[in-house]
Amino acid sequence: YLFPNPFQQVAFGPSEEALRQQVEIRVSPLPVKELHRRMQAIPVDFIVLKARTDYWPLGMDTYDTLALHVLNCPAYGVVAVLGDILVLKRGADFHDGLKRLGVKVTAKPDGLRQAVQIAWERLKGVGR
Repeated sequence: YLFPNPFQQVAFGPSEEALRQQVEIRVSPLPVKELHRRMQAIPVDFIVLKARTDYWPLGMDTYDTLALHVLNCPAYGVVAVLGDILVLKRGADFHDGLKRLGVKVTAKPDGLRQAVQIAWERLKGVGR
């Protein structure tokens, strides 16, 4: 699959919608709760995110939003960080993965999301 497929179907298959998305690239990200529900329901073993990429089939803002949603999903944990590339594994320790990103685990979800966003922005600057 090409992220965010299969969690959010984007530019996938021969449907009229997929073909339109391939030209327009006007995809809105799923709300965080819906994406997390799909991530828990669809058995994908690994997700690879690259902080600096061409973002296709998504625009940059949509890709960043979905990447942050993924990084805040407790069903997956970061198992490897190499430059601006992250590998997440289904069932891996979520909090241990956050520590790999340099995120201090807090009890408040809003503070955690903000810390993850700061770590993601830092990764986007790697290698510049």
